[in-house]
Amino acid sequence: MHDFAGYRERFYFYWNHVKQLLVKNRIPPKISRILQNFLTDRMVLLTKGDTWEYNQRVLQSSSSGPALWLLVINKVLVEASKKFAKCEDIKIQAYSDDIAILMKAIASYHFASKAGPIMAIMESWGSRFNLRFSITKCKYTMFKCVKTITHLPAIKLYNERLGYTRSYLGLYFDPNFCFILH
Repeated sequence: MHDFAGYRERFYFYWNHVKQLLVKNRIPPKISRILQNFLTDRMVLLTKGDTWEYNQRVLQSSSSGPALWLLVINKVLVEASKKFAKCEDIKIQAYSDDIAILMKAIASYHFASKAGPIMAIMESWGSRFNLRFSITKCKYTMFKCVKTITHLPAIKLYNERLGYTRSYLGLYFDPNFCFILH
């Protein structure tokens, strides 16, 4: 599971990429112009006739921010899907500014070996957009199928080991799927 550190502050950096993606994805020109006007620097006319430069870009909490972010994040999803198309044990999904990577393996050490190429794609994509995944927010969880989990895999991002968690987006999982009250 990935979360980005400060992507809201870096929105201006990927705006040029968003404009290219609007053209590439054949978004109607009128809609593109509306978005460009919405995202360019503006001036506010104050009551005494003074002006104030307003140069804040759209953030995630805006109505169009998530849609524009999905244009950008879709690039890594497509790239990863092509690379792992024949591997049914790996699925990648995005939600808001999170990316979930789902992997299936028969042993803990297989997770680490499968995760390496995926993490490399994520790191490369992030660097293209001047984004860095937050190591403290990026976590993973595991569910056992038959055997007890004897050790947790060393899944690494930026050569740092990711932490283990039992929750995702506020949902807590029972890794044993025994559904006993806790």
